[in-house]
Order: sequence, then structure tokens, then C-alpha cells
Amino acid sequence: MKDARDIDPATNVGADANPALRWIALVLLAFLLASMWFLHNRQSAREQALRSPQGSALRDYVLRSPFDAAGHLAIAADGAAANLPPTQEASTALAAAKTLAPFNPDVLRLVIFRSLQAGDAEAAVAAGERLAEIDPLAQADVVKALSNLSGTPVWAKTIERWQTTRSPLLDELVYSVCQSNAPIAQKVQLATSASAADVLSNRSFECLRAASLRSPEFASIYSLWIDRVVRKRPGEPVEIPNVFNGDFSKAIENDAFDWKLGAGGDFRDGYVARIKRETIDGVANRYFEAELNGRPVKSEIATTMTALPRGRYSLSYRIRDTSQAAAHRFRLSLRCLVGTELNPAAQDRIASQTPGAGINDWVLITNTFVVPESCHGQQLSLESTRSNWKALGANGRVALDDVVISFGGDTP
Repeated sequence: MKDARDIDPATNVGADANPALRWIALVLLAFLLASMWFLHNRQSAREQALRSPQGSALRDYVLRSPFDAAGHLAIAADGAAANLPPTQEASTALAAAKTLAPFNPDVLRLVIFRSLQAGDAEAAVAAGERLAEIDPLAQADVVKALSNLSGTPVWAKTIERWQTTRSPLLDELVYSVCQSNAPIAQKVQLATSASAADVLSNRSFECLRAASLRSPEFASIYSLWIDRVVRKRPGEPVEIPNVFNGDFSKAIENDAFDWKLGAGGDFRDGYVARIKRETIDGVANRYFEAELNGRPVKSEIATTMTALPRGRYSLSYRIRDTSQAAAHRFRLSLRCLVGTELNPAAQDRIASQTPGAGINDWVLITNTFVVPESCHGQQLSLESTRSNWKALGANGRVALDDVVISFGGDTP
């Protein structure tokens, strides 16, 4: 019977087996150390070869490691930084890199570059689309590179295919062109194609809106946005009012023509803006409220935009204002995007309150106005009638709800 001291606690076998096990362990350790040394030397050789300015070192490394795509890629990239045409050796190396690593982003980037150099538009587009599919973060780079094909038949067919397949690259192209100095008509034309494919993002709409603020094309961008709102509710009757979400019943999203609420902040700015809820006679109601703290107001509290054609209109809204002081009050100001005010405060009609009503009750304000021919877009803003009110600040709460603009007929 073996003594307990003869049992190896790690292997649970007898002590007489320890020499063999220890020998095997030493062999395995030596093999592991040798493998680590080999991998370290190979990695060092690879890094030195890739960093080496001497082509011979890089070629020697490729000969020793013919299945390492990085070595072939380094040879293929020779001269690319200086926009030099590829040598036969570089072309052969790129073909090898494509075979060994067909989905490697760096390989695909070089394929796009070399294809554009060679005038092979179809190969450049194919590589670009594959890169965008593998790495969505590369979409902007792909569009920027492929835009060099602008005006070619291949580029026109590519845009058509992106529209048919509803490719996100089409939206990326819209955003890229929107940020450029291209004519606004060209931006709208491309955006119309993307809208038909239902791929226009909020980012693109915001850019297009900003690019068209002082242009008649603003109404076209607004129309494209309305089309998207309608498509979001298939099969449902959708009526788009002149003021979208004027009753604040929908959640405010980062949308081009929804309300823009200022960030505010108790210490950063002179107000806090929020959507609140109340129940009136058992009915739930959502409304906008700004709580003012007396500090200077550094940003717009609440704004929204619309695109009214020439004609007569009526603006109405409910407001609950506890910030009034010395005949000053908050109201909605409607201006053309070029700056002309359409509804001066002096023309506001304030509905009389019911007898015994308090200051916390809603008040209905209406105003009629005319949109001239040159007023392509309009902005509604919550403002005070007090001169220099942003610098002076205000105290109290201002609530807003049921903002409606109604068409009243054409002007002569």
C-alpha cells in the first residue's frame, strides 16, 4: 500500500510515474518556448521588412512568407503615396494580396485606388461596394473616392443601381454632395432619387435644409420630407399640417422639420425646456413648457420650420405664460427665413379669459398674415415682446400647445 506522501496531488498517480511526466512536461515547455521564439522572430522580420526602405528586404520576406498578404500589399502600395503608376511587380503583388485577403479593407482600398488610376471604373466600383459592405464606417471614404467617376456612364449606372437596391451609399452620396459647392439644383435632384428609394437620413435632410434656406428649393426639400413622413405610415391616411407636431402629441425626434428645443440648463442657460403632460377633464394632453430662471438666454428656446406658398394665412396657438411683467409677454414669432417678420405682435388677438379665470389658464392667440412671393420658407420661434429679452432673462414658466397655421386664400 502506497503512502499518501507518494501520491502526486497534481496528477493523482504514483510517485514512480513522476520522472516520465516531468520529462514530457520539459519537452512540451521546450517546444512552446521554441514556437514563441519562432513566432517572435517571424513577426520581427515581418515588421522590419514592412518598415524597411530597401525593397530587397521586403521581397526576401515575401519569398519566405508567400502566404502573408501584408507583404504583398506593401509591395503593391509602392509608389501609391506619390500617385505613381504601379510597376509590373506591384500589380502582381496586388493580385496576390487580393487572392490571399479578398475582404481585407486595406487591400480593397488599394484596389480602388489602382483601379481609378488605370481607368477601370467597374473594378473601382466593385471594390468600393465590397469595402462599404464590410466596413460601414468606410462609406464616406468610398463615396469620396468613387465620386472621381462623376460624369461617366459607369457612375450614372452605379447611382441607378444604388437607387434600385436602396443602398446606403446613395444617402452617403447625397450628404457628400450636399456639403460641397455643387449647385442647389443638383443637390435636390440627387436627393429626389434617394427619396424615391426611401434612404434619405435625418442627417441628409438637415444638411439639405440648411443648404436651401435662402433658395426656392427649400419647398422641394420640405416636400421630400413630407413624402418620407407619409411612407412611414403605409395604409394610413396622413394629413400633414402646416406646422408639424403642433400639438406636441408625437415624440420630438432629430428630424429636419420637427420642433427644435434648446438644450438650456439651470446653469448653462436661462431656461429648461421639456415636454410635459397634464390631464384635463380626464383627457391626457402633451404640451411644451419652458421654465425660465432669470439668467440670460443664450439659445433659441423652441423653433420649427415650414414652407408656406404665397397666400393669406391664420396662425393660432394656446399659451400659458406666468412670466409676464410690465406688459411684456411671450409669443410665437413667424419670420421668413430671410428675416422678415410676418406676424407683428401688435396684430395679435388674445382671446378673453372666462370670468374668474386665473393666470395659470391657457390663452388663445391668433394672428393673420400674408406670405409674399419671395418668402420661400418660414420659421416659428418662441420669443418675448420685451426688447433685449435674451440678455435680460426672464422668470416663470411658459407653456405652448396646439400651434396651427391655416390657409386663408391666395393673395392678389
